Amino acid sequence: MNAVLRNVCKEPPEFLVHNISRPPQSSISQGSLSDYIARIEAENGDVEFGGRWSPHDCIPVRNVVIIVPFLGDNFQLWTWLRYMHPVLKRQKLHYQIFVVENQSDTTGGAVLSVGQFLNSAAEQARYKGMQDGNVCLVFHYPSILPATDDEYFDCTEGTVKTFVDDPAGFIISMFADDFDYVDGFSQVANEPTELAEDLRTRSALYMHIERLLLGYHSVNQQYRDGNKVSSLAHQVPTNGNLQFERSRRLFTHLSVKNSL
Repeated sequence: MNAVLRNVCKEPPEFLVHNISRPPQSSISQGSLSDYIARIEAENGDVEFGGRWSPHDCIPVRNVVIIVPFLGDNFQLWTWLRYMHPVLKRQKLHYQIFVVENQSDTTGGAVLSVGQFLNSAAEQARYKGMQDGNVCLVFHYPSILPATDDEYFDCTEGTVKTFVDDPAGFIISMFADDFDYVDGFSQVANEPTELAEDLRTRSALYMHIERLLLGYHSVNQQYRDGNKVSSLAHQVPTNGNLQFERSRRLFTHLSVKNSL
């Protein structure tokens, strides 16, 4: 059988949506969580386990790892997944989504700051992701939904890209080597605005700062069922800050904690 030849994906991709509607309120607050999850997974049956997807009709030119901090609201997280997988597919990205949880919030002992937690998550996602060298890291809070496909989620060498910067969260991209060069996020900061501004300030000494001012929708935490994502995962012993890892249909779940 002859192999099917594929061309490089078009720039810009076809079928981009320039004005994406905000998800309806009812999709966030009504119905059981298990039914809601089953519906979203069924809608995205073409996504590989672990939250990995790549276009089948062309060769993607962008490979990204999406790092999503879990904020304690399962409906918010799954609404984000339902909204974002189609966005990323329309952009013809080769991508993988990592949802990361700060397990030190619940296990006692020294608690990781949000900056430490995101740095540890970036390290784990980088080496468990697509293994293509200098990985493009996109940090994306689940409280933020882009309102347009017009700005691709990608990285530019020597550049910190800020797509959204809001008190509720941010979307920031950097190549992993650049992120390591500036030592990642602040080790003591917790608030999104503080984390983003500190990263840009330190990075500005060495690289370009790009603000894209992407339109977005905010998704507030509206439903807290008291269960961490980790309650759905199988815990396995690991080294360092990674406590466990589990591949699910639409994402890879990582839990990190203070190893001290």
